[in-house]
Order: sequence, then C-alpha cells, then structure tokens
Amino acid sequence: MKQNTLFYYDESGHSRKLTESTITADNYDDFFVSCIIGFEKRQRNDIEKDYLSFEDKYKSYYQVDELKSSILSKSKYKYGFRSFKDKDIEFICDYLDILIKHQVYIYFSAINKIEYLVFQLLSNYKNNVLFDADVLRYSVTKAISVYRPSKVIKSMYQCQSFAKELCAFLNEMLKRNKGKMHKERENTIFSQALLIVNDNQNLKSLDWDYETSFVGFKKYLLENKIEIDSIVLDKEGSGKTKEAAFKQGFVNSIEVDSKDEFGIRVADMLCGIINGFICSLIESLRYKNLEEAKTKILLSKDWFEVNEKQHACYKALRTVITKQRDSWYKSFCSNYSDTISYFVCLLNYIGSSDLQYLSKNSDMNPEYLNTYVCQELEERYTFLRSKLPIEPANIKDGYFVDKRGAKHYLDETKMPMLTLVEGEQKIFYILNAGFVNKTNTPTVAIQTDKGPIVYRLPSELFGWAFQLVSLANMGEKLLPAMVVFSKSKVKYYADIL
Repeated sequence: MKQNTLFYYDESGHSRKLTESTITADNYDDFFVSCIIGFEKRQRNDIEKDYLSFEDKYKSYYQVDELKSSILSKSKYKYGFRSFKDKDIEFICDYLDILIKHQVYIYFSAINKIEYLVFQLLSNYKNNVLFDADVLRYSVTKAISVYRPSKVIKSMYQCQSFAKELCAFLNEMLKRNKGKMHKERENTIFSQALLIVNDNQNLKSLDWDYETSFVGFKKYLLENKIEIDSIVLDKEGSGKTKEAAFKQGFVNSIEVDSKDEFGIRVADMLCGIINGFICSLIESLRYKNLEEAKTKILLSKDWFEVNEKQHACYKALRTVITKQRDSWYKSFCSNYSDTISYFVCLLNYIGSSDLQYLSKNSDMNPEYLNTYVCQELEERYTFLRSKLPIEPANIKDGYFVDKRGAKHYLDETKMPMLTLVEGEQKIFYILNAGFVNKTNTPTVAIQTDKGPIVYRLPSELFGWAFQLVSLANMGEKLLPAMVVFSKSKVKYYADIL
C-alpha cells in the first residue's frame, strides 16, 4: 500500500446512545459530523510549523492550554460569521488560510441521528418500481426533525406505537397545511407516507454506528486515487471509532491524544466550524410551534449584514468546503441532509456576492437564498430517487473495469459490435446494460468463456437498454439474466428469459 499521505480524524456532535432523553435534551445536536484532513508526508513539517505558530498566537488570547474548536461556543454562530467578534474572525481566517496555503485534503461527513433511528423503524420497506422507500424514510425524518412532535419521538422507543403516532401527526399536519401553497410539496409527501406506513419494527440499536463516516472516506480515497490503510484517530473512551475504522479496512489506524498530534487538532477545528453552522441554521429555521409552521420561515437579515473581514472569512470557508481539491465524495451525508445543503448554499451565496450586492439587496437576501436552496433541494430530491450507485471510475489505458470485471473503453469503437442477421437468434447471459453518453450507443456486458466482454448493440436497441437503466434507477434490477437477441424484418428485438 502507498503510504505517502497522512490523514487525521475527529468528530463533533457526538451522541454515543440515541435515547429519548438524548434527543430531547437542550444540548442535542441533530447531526454527527466527522472530518478527516490529510496531506503528503513531505508537507508535514511545514504544516506543523505553521499550525503551531498559529496556536501560539491565540492560546494566550483565549487563555487555554490546548486550542480546540470548543472555544467558539455555539452561541457565537447565531448569525453565522456576522455574530462573531473581530478577534474570532481573525482566528478563523488564520486557520482557514493554513488549509488553503497547503492545499490540505478535506473530507467531511454529516449523518442525521434521527434518520438513523427512522431507518431501523422503517427498515421493512424496500425500493421497487411503484414505491420509493428512501423517499419515505427521508420524509419521515424531515417531519420529525423540523417539527419535533413529542408524541412521535416518545413513540420511537415504544413497541408498536410509532406508526400510529406518526400517522396521527401527519394527518394533523395535512389539516393545518390545507390550502397553503408553500406547503404543497410537503402535503404530497405526507399524503403518500400515510398510504404506506402501517407497521414498524423495534429499534435494533440505540448505540451510534461509527462506520458510515469511513464508508464515505473509502469512496473519497478511491476517487482521488489514494491508497492508505491507516488513519490517526482522536483517542476517545469506548474505542468504537477505531473498531469502525478497522472494519472498513483501515487496519493500521491508531488512536492518539489530540494534545500530542496537531493533525487531529486541525480536523477538530474544521469539525467545530461545520457543526457550529449546522446547529445555528437548524435553530434559525426550525418552527418553534405548529402555528408558526403556517408561514414560510427565512433566515434573519442579520446573517447577511457582514463587514469586510467577515465577508473574507466566508470566502475562505467557501474555498475550503466547496472548491479546494473538490471531488464528488468530499462530503458524505445521510439522505436527510437539507441543512448541509443550506450551509453550502449560504457559503456560495455570500462568498460569491460582493459587499455592495449584499447591502443593496438587504431586504431580499433571505428570499434570494431561500430560492437558491429550494432549487438545490429539488436537485437533491431527484438524486435521492436515483438508485444507481455513483462510483468513481478508475480509468487506465483508456478503459475502466466495472464491478462485474468487464472493460468499458472510452473509445467505443474498441468494443466489439454484436451483429445479428435476418431470422437469427442469439442467447447470452447479460450481466448489465447501458449506453455511451456522448453517442447513445447501447451496450451490454456478456459473460463469455473468456470472461465478461462489453459489446455494442445496434442503435435500434437503445430504447431497450435505456428502459433497463431506468428500472434499475428506480430499484428494479432485471439483470443479470439470459437474453435472446434477434432480427426480423429489419427490426431488432431483445427479450429477457
């Protein structure tokens, strides 16, 4: 394994057990946030030197022996960077400048805790052509997270009562939302959920599952063609983080006290900043009661009334979160990740706007951001309905190999053509079907004596291949299967046996 890159892990918003008292506590954080930062071994000394100098500069100001993200209390994030003091802004900017200067690798994960419980309670529901179980669990999670219905939360821990209380709550919300245009999508989702939810399972575990963060990180490494088998983890009492890392293949991971490893402290600081924004956005956008839910809720104008230093801080954080070493799996979130989308939209909106624009549109900034967020959530909702996994292709010598072991050439002419003559039938075991994006040439991977081989199909079979992909995208996979290909009266046919 290549060991040229070092990675450090820390987390925020930690809840070891998701009991009823945990979820209803005043200090409860909706999301479990983890961050992993990395850099090349050759960079370590330079980055450590800069970071220790940064820490020395601020330890005396904050009067601490160890500089941790907790020095920036959640209350300071009330209006994002707008509510920070000048010294705090200077501190955050100096921190972000180090990440940007050294082009540090950044990965973060944000998993909704209530969704973790809902997934267990509604795990019996599976995706198919007629029903999207992922959308159901997303909708139920959102309803509980946004409105915090006490009876529903209590019922999550009571055998056989969750479905009953959930349906009663959804019916109540439909009555309250009747005739309100801005609740149209919500009403549709709630109505669909009522038709489906009629039973539930018991909670299998109240203990938090730490593996999800590392599942996403493995995808990030694959996408960025980085091979490692170890991560330096912040040492914590139970050892479950290390156990989870081991299970995901990071078998040489070690736990180290953050006081002894600056890399962990770097990860901790970014974790704290992300979680601070998430918590503040949730609090700002959450309905305080059901009466308030009758109106559209927007961020306060205070979020956008930033000075030059605060604006520079937004631009730096935007660079770190959305631009620096950007990749698909730079962030890895649970299905219910609306607040994460809101956070990224906020960074993009303020970070890409100049101060004059923000000042000129003082009254409309909250509305403009809300529209931007709604567009992003619509795309996210569409993506949620897609059941085809997105995996980074490891392209080498002009081709990549799929999970079945078949080679897909970027130059489609290098893939053989499946030829058919009039009246002829050919039967093959088809592993998967698809099409070339640029030309819409249909393809199939055929199992042969020499292994899987990708063939091009006549263009007339594009509709057949597209339909198979569409069904798989909705959770209905018809392949692998035996398929009969034939040609009759200049028409091509493909029939699954």
